[in-house]
Amino acid sequence: MEKLLALGLLVVLATCESPAFAQRLQTLYRFSGGLDGGTPESAVTIDASGNIFGTTLNGGVERDSFPSGVVFELTSPKAPAHFWAETTLYDFAAKSDGDRPMGPVSLASDGSLFGTTYMGGSSCCGTVFRLVPGNGATWSEQIIYAFTGKGGIFPVGSLVLGQDGSVLGTTQGGGFGHGGIGGGTAYRLTPPGDEQDWTMNILHAFRGG
Repeated sequence: MEKLLALGLLVVLATCESPAFAQRLQTLYRFSGGLDGGTPESAVTIDASGNIFGTTLNGGVERDSFPSGVVFELTSPKAPAHFWAETTLYDFAAKSDGDRPMGPVSLASDGSLFGTTYMGGSSCCGTVFRLVPGNGATWSEQIIYAFTGKGGIFPVGSLVLGQDGSVLGTTQGGGFGHGGIGGGTAYRLTPPGDEQDWTMNILHAFRGG
């Protein structure tokens, strides 16, 4: 197995060094780990204008605990040789608004962003949030669901936005499974109709077996 892994690495390196597959690496932005965020771990989302949206696991304003991550936007510079401009759209406070966004954000047709935080919320088990653009760089956050264990805990991965307005995703734990802890869930959140709250539906509860 070690030989196979080593061979695979050599093939990748050889391919990268081949002139036919030469690529130019361009650094768009360097995070400072401060107010602009730090440790971007997930994929990014690009809108029709080429703006880039994403999350960082760390960074932001340091409050009672460590900085809890941000949602950011990158816009292209006027001069090609310059870094892209970063705007912090939302700075998590590690309270009911969420803590540690580990996944990417999904762009809705109305321009709002949907995402998750791994922790935080009313039960500290993670949240699904929506960011709505306002005037200028001001965005407001709406918590559409705070995990308590029944629908799962610790949401991870990207969200899928349905044409009916529903939001689909997965959690790392919770549900019903081995030892009562649960191996995670696949869920769907349905937007409110006559009711004020989004409706949680567990599509599948993994048992961790």
